[in-house]
Amino acid sequence: MRIVKDTEEQFILEERPVFWGFVLIFFAMATSAWAFNAIRDRDYAMAGFSVLATIGICYFAYMIVERVWLVLDRRSNLVELRRRNHRRSRSQAFPLSELKPDGVLVERSDDMHRIALKFVSQDSPVPMTRHYQTGNHIHRCAEAARVWLKAAE
Repeated sequence: MRIVKDTEEQFILEERPVFWGFVLIFFAMATSAWAFNAIRDRDYAMAGFSVLATIGICYFAYMIVERVWLVLDRRSNLVELRRRNHRRSRSQAFPLSELKPDGVLVERSDDMHRIALKFVSQDSPVPMTRHYQTGNHIHRCAEAARVWLKAAE
């Protein structure tokens, strides 16, 4: 997660799932190598199974790997969560007035974290990403968003 833009008018956070993309590419390559090895050994049942495993991993990567942007915009008075994967792009927009500085939360699961947004009109926080991450960059990005929101008050 990184801060793409931090100006008086706009604040943008971006999450690129580079790690998960590489992990899934590695597994797809490993299972395809397994398939070629099985074909070379004339074990066609195992080759069929490994081809199915490769297809499954590629489909899984196709379904879950997505880029996410959190856009806080004072000009349009919007908070926008943009998500894009290989299938589609989608966006959720909320009025900026519904997000208070203390509404930028860091949710925790064991030693992993993710940013969530608590809007006045929502009962539960809206997570920015589906997954949790390690590292202190989550806290830095959340604090930067809080500072940007407080500057408007």
